[in-house]
Amino acid sequence: MMNKWLLGGLLMCLPAKAEKEIRAMFYEAPQDAPEEVFLFDGEKNHVLKLPRMNVSQPVVVSDKATTLALSSTELESGQPLPDGTPTVKLGEGWSNVVLLLFPDPKQEKLPASIQAVNVSSDQLRPGELLW
Repeated sequence: MMNKWLLGGLLMCLPAKAEKEIRAMFYEAPQDAPEEVFLFDGEKNHVLKLPRMNVSQPVVVSDKATTLALSSTELESGQPLPDGTPTVKLGEGWSNVVLLLFPDPKQEKLPASIQAVNVSSDQLRPGELLW
């Protein structure tokens, strides 16, 4: 009986983080660049603000999300992504990500290319600088 209680208590202490936090920054964004876009995690659309001078507030997506897409319009779950939709793959175990957007006029759907940076706590500890 004691083993059941001990096991139950240990399971309750395990971290239950089943999500990823995504932040973004649009570096050197052109004047006409959007200030917010839809971040599609394969299941849901999330509104993602694109600040120019700092990193956005976090958007929480499912831990299952391995590829993110950005679009000026909402994307549909279960449908193929429209041609030219910018996407970025996330590494396994990434729980905290910063998306850096750079101007790319060749991209028709959203004039930006995307680079994902892993800033999870095992990569970037509190107080450390990324650059």
